[in-house]
Amino acid sequence: MSETEVYYASAPTDLGAKVETLKLIGPTKRDFAWRIGMRRRRELKYRIWNYQFGTEMDALNSRYLSYVPLIDDIEGYGKSSILVSIIDSGDQALLQVTEPLGWEVGAQHVVAYRKPDGKLAGPFPATPGPTPFHILAPVPQPWPVVTLKHEPPHVYFGPQDKWTFPALITGVTPNGREAVSVSATNYSDLVYVDDDNFAPEE
Repeated sequence: MSETEVYYASAPTDLGAKVETLKLIGPTKRDFAWRIGMRRRRELKYRIWNYQFGTEMDALNSRYLSYVPLIDDIEGYGKSSILVSIIDSGDQALLQVTEPLGWEVGAQHVVAYRKPDGKLAGPFPATPGPTPFHILAPVPQPWPVVTLKHEPPHVYFGPQDKWTFPALITGVTPNGREAVSVSATNYSDLVYVDDDNFAPEE
């Protein structure tokens, strides 16, 4: 058994005080144990937001810590809508959606859609179409099918740097036969920055 204490400073504000002790079964090298300790330290520091929401049964496809982009109708962030149609427009696809789209001046925009199995397709670079309800994007084939036989695809759109709230699933609980309750925490790249680093010399 290898043991590592999570007190290595991950930011200048850390005081070097021990937060918790991890007992690891398997790692025999100090660097490996240190990386796991740093991953945990950074989780405590950067995974600070928790989300609770209800959604369709598609969420049952998620596993623990599955990545999921969350959409909320907050001004300036991403917007969700329903796909009305998707047709060929030269080297791009022309998507028509149910909600008017707001384009932020000077910003790069993206669009994505939800597949029938609940997984995300995209994001793809987006440019304005002929009306506020249209988007041009290089969406690869096969395209989503719009039919009355099942729920139409949901479309997600917004500025590239804030079109979603990136999150990790922490729990999925069935709520009846048609819905589930989901808990999640925010995703942060900063959690993983020490994964290939080496423990400092003592």
